[in-house]
Amino acid sequence: AIEHQKHSEYTRDEVTEFIQGYKDTVTGIKELHDRNVLEVKFSALTNTEVLRKYTTGQKTLMNVIRSIPTTPQGKCFETFLKNFKVIGFEFSESEIEEIKSHLKVENGYFSANTWSAYAHVFGISNTCKAFARVSGFNEEDLDNLKFLSNGLHEIISHCKANNTRVLLDAEQTYLQHALHSLSEQFCTMYNFKSKAICFNTVQNYLKESPLFVQEEIDKCKALNLPLALKLVRGAYMVEETALAAQEGRESPIWDNFDLTTASYH
Repeated sequence: AIEHQKHSEYTRDEVTEFIQGYKDTVTGIKELHDRNVLEVKFSALTNTEVLRKYTTGQKTLMNVIRSIPTTPQGKCFETFLKNFKVIGFEFSESEIEEIKSHLKVENGYFSANTWSAYAHVFGISNTCKAFARVSGFNEEDLDNLKFLSNGLHEIISHCKANNTRVLLDAEQTYLQHALHSLSEQFCTMYNFKSKAICFNTVQNYLKESPLFVQEEIDKCKALNLPLALKLVRGAYMVEETALAAQEGRESPIWDNFDLTTASYH
């Protein structure tokens, strides 16, 4: 059940071949159909250890923001800093100014609806160094993520040019917050009100999925974006349950079929 320790890692030359393979598939299928769908698996395109770091930091960042009460003004930035201090993170003055810029803080508050569009420990356009420090990224990690980001841009832009939608796949929970973060950013960049190119994947068998979906709905309404989600009933359920038991923590999976069904609908 603990296959997460055995992910294959690929060289950059191999990943470059995979990227070209995705593009060739899109080009080839276009000759048969006018409108197509391509599914992309992240772990085939980068070192999964960097995705683990990404997930740990992204989950920390999101939990801190989610713990801040929502007021009519939004979420309090001072509370954001205090909550990070509680878990051992203190930011310098320059980092605080950088974070304010990324979260679009005004009059001490940032939006309760759109924060998930901007709160990422790695940015596909511009990485907030203060957020990156939460994940403990080193220069090699950031270089690997930039290589991944560039490859995804190459695939998605080719899909856009060939009228092909892109389903950005979900994987195990120890990678998933990284994948959600990347997917959200590409959806924000490539999707427009009239047309969605990128689709994020929601694993409805996970207990946190309703919260994520609601945050996506709120964000898309506020930013005038289409809600582009692929819904999954079940995939890694046996592995996730076994891993949680081995690590002595609560399973992230709903306890029964009915709860999963309710989450899906």
